[in-house]
Amino acid sequence: MAESVANPGVVLSAKAVRGNRVRVRVTGERLQSSADVRLVGKRGKADGVRRKLTVERTAVFRELPRGRYVVRAKKITTGSQTATADVTARTARVTRARGALVRFRYRLLTPARPETSDPEPAPSPSPTDTVDTPTTVPPGTDPGPTNVPGPTTAPDPSPTVSPDPQPSGTPTSAPTAPPVPLSSRVLAAGDIAHCGIGGDEDTAALLGLEPDASVLTLGDNVYGSGTHQEFADCFHPSWGQYRDRMFPAPGNHDYGTANAAGYFDYFGAAAGDPDKGYYSFDVGDWHLVSLNSNCSDIGGCDIGSPQHDWLVEDLAAHPALCTLAYMHHPRFSSGSHGDDDDVQDLWATLADGGAELMLAGHDHDYERFAPMNANGEADAEGMRMFVVGTGGTGFRSMGSSPNTQASNDDTHGVLGLDLNDGSYDWEFLPVEGKTYTDSGSTGCH
Repeated sequence: MAESVANPGVVLSAKAVRGNRVRVRVTGERLQSSADVRLVGKRGKADGVRRKLTVERTAVFRELPRGRYVVRAKKITTGSQTATADVTARTARVTRARGALVRFRYRLLTPARPETSDPEPAPSPSPTDTVDTPTTVPPGTDPGPTNVPGPTTAPDPSPTVSPDPQPSGTPTSAPTAPPVPLSSRVLAAGDIAHCGIGGDEDTAALLGLEPDASVLTLGDNVYGSGTHQEFADCFHPSWGQYRDRMFPAPGNHDYGTANAAGYFDYFGAAAGDPDKGYYSFDVGDWHLVSLNSNCSDIGGCDIGSPQHDWLVEDLAAHPALCTLAYMHHPRFSSGSHGDDDDVQDLWATLADGGAELMLAGHDHDYERFAPMNANGEADAEGMRMFVVGTGGTGFRSMGSSPNTQASNDDTHGVLGLDLNDGSYDWEFLPVEGKTYTDSGSTGCH
């Protein structure tokens, strides 16, 4: 997979060979012969790999650990001449390139499970004005609905609330303070861990590739009833490795245990007040709002409910240019559950308040809508809806809606968001072995 952009007087290329080696080549008339090229690993270090390259020379970095890497060429004399920055890697996904900086994700041909220790953040690369164009829908267009057929499973019934004993082996102690975002990068998905299915292990590998990204869970974190034991046995070995950078939202399966006790005990302070399950925080210049769409469990979601009153006050207290909200139940969806009217007042308040994005799960598919107003009508000044119920559990078939712009019901993955100053970029990141993706960018209104 490759991506090219014009940049001043230098050519960089990186190629994966034999699954666990990456060849990095630096060429170009404007590149000084003593250019310093280094591969920065996911622990924020050079991992002991530092090579001096001359023009037209090649360095091979061997035995790379899983992670996200930055190839940076220094001591570059810029000029009016332009060249091309190319990254080609059979097992890598290029995410952005600018000048002498190329950033890419590297995967082994046979991925190992993510490391059990939480990595330190990698240095953030320079900001870029490169815009990824959607592979399914060109930017600036509003195509009709799409539907990608895929395997289906029978709908799972709503969980039955039952007593929940503590697990025999508790993972690690729950966070006592909310996490602190490490960058403006966000990864999100819902409908995640289901023992016996295993899709959550594949999506967890995507989280491991981006150690500086905050992780938003969109509900139904673990099946079938959100018990303490299910969190310990099913969620913790995969997504739980990255709990220290997670900002969760609860789903109906999490409430399969009375008062969602398994969920709140597992996530601790990161999940907010157990009597509420909603909270907000900032990521760079963005304001993020995690809502609880299990309305009947918290006193409702409509006007006059405690959550709605809190939302109105929170938005007034945080008049950010860009706002993102997320919860489990989607206001609009072409999936088997369909539109959820119970969250209409939350949707309308956010849309009328100028929010940019709403993320949800519940339906086990991926869907992107055109921006919509408070009434769900297409509106360029409205709020865009993403359904990302692709975190790991089984899929369900889906139909189409008038404002659907992209959809898929057979690919596990996560939604990657770069929350820039006054804009955002999105990309659906599929698990290893799958090819569906959807990407683009737009400004905040």
